[in-house]
Amino acid sequence: MADREIADIHETLEQMAKTRSTPRIACRKGCAHCCYQFVSATVPEVLYLADHLREKLAPAELAALQERIGRHVEVQRGLSDDEIGTSVAPACPLLVGDACVGFEARPLSCRGFNSYDEETCAAFRRGEQDLVLDFCEAQREIVEAVRMGMLQGSATLA
Repeated sequence: MADREIADIHETLEQMAKTRSTPRIACRKGCAHCCYQFVSATVPEVLYLADHLREKLAPAELAALQERIGRHVEVQRGLSDDEIGTSVAPACPLLVGDACVGFEARPLSCRGFNSYDEETCAAFRRGEQDLVLDFCEAQREIVEAVRMGMLQGSATLA
């Protein structure tokens, strides 16, 4: 998928989040609760993000990011799919302080699950079980449809 198409999808999702009136999306700069979950990304998303990070970050910042990614991969290596889906993960390697260094180019998984309740997200991050996270369902459905299309398109190229 070309960079322009990914940027267009990102813009559509941003506009949905900004124009939605009720309930109000609780996500905001500095709120990093969801950055402690395992997420996935398609190859085009990773390439788009990598290009963005190479343009934005200094060489020392890129080297530090590569180290964080390596540690993150090591944590995941011994986990089953079920554990990855239900575990509280270490901080996302893109998280520095409470800000995402790749925010503008973050994957669809990070964009599509905007919550209406920050406290529920905080409880989930603390590892409290049996929580129902209340997401913007229309936005999540769009993200999942786009991701499935990218995965299916990538599979036909292989």
